Amino acid sequence: MAEKKFQSWHPVVGARPMEKALDFYVDWLGFQLDSEWEEAPGEPRLAWISRDGLEIALNEDPDIKTTVWLNINVADAQAFADEWNERRPGSVEVVSGEPYEFPAIYLMDPFGNHIHIQQMSKDVEAARRERMPEMREFIKQRLAEGKPVPSPEEIAAASSRNR
Repeated sequence: MAEKKFQSWHPVVGARPMEKALDFYVDWLGFQLDSEWEEAPGEPRLAWISRDGLEIALNEDPDIKTTVWLNINVADAQAFADEWNERRPGSVEVVSGEPYEFPAIYLMDPFGNHIHIQQMSKDVEAARRERMPEMREFIKQRLAEGKPVPSPEEIAAASSRNR
């Protein structure tokens, strides 16, 4: 019997127009353009990009929704900020200290997709996993009340109140 185990994860991100997506992800964030596909001229394009083993599909199809949230763990958030600020000076800031549990970079692509680059230690990650049910409940409650998805600061504040 084959081992039952997920092998990889390939999120599909809505990105219209593709030129703007490639400018953001390839030219600025340093992803590699692995391949592109278009069924016929003028049809929505798909592009597959990768960096450091992370693969993402970009899709121009209007049926692909935007506003996803990608969490990416890194060993050194400041190194990424330095790289990206070299390409576009003053564009990225690493936040840390209260209310943040770990150094992080918050980005939003031109289509409203959120990219959260986080530098978590094993201790912080374990503590966060313990509080995950509480954080999920807070988010569900906010949405049920018709409020927008809470910011990371609001989630951290709600979580710290209940410690």
